[in-house]
Amino acid sequence: MLYAGTTKPIPRSEWKKDAPAVSVRSLLENELSVSAHFANPKIQFIGSTAGCGCDFPHVLLQGNEWPSADETEIDAEYEETCGLNRKALVQLF
Repeated sequence: MLYAGTTKPIPRSEWKKDAPAVSVRSLLENELSVSAHFANPKIQFIGSTAGCGCDFPHVLLQGNEWPSADETEIDAEYEETCGLNRKALVQLF
């Protein structure tokens, strides 16, 4: 999941399965506790083209260790998707 704390709310945009894009929504009731981790007052959930945070570039802890760049295989399609999501994320701000 990706949350952003800002001084002003980011304009909301709904995620659509038939036209996936980066989306922004207010926190759901069960997500409100995440606000305690931010200094800025406006907290929002940001979804990738997958509707969650999955298509933002990330790595996963494996066996209590972070994988090295040599161990991380990235296919071309996923790399392109991550690039599109990074660009869309930057454009939000």
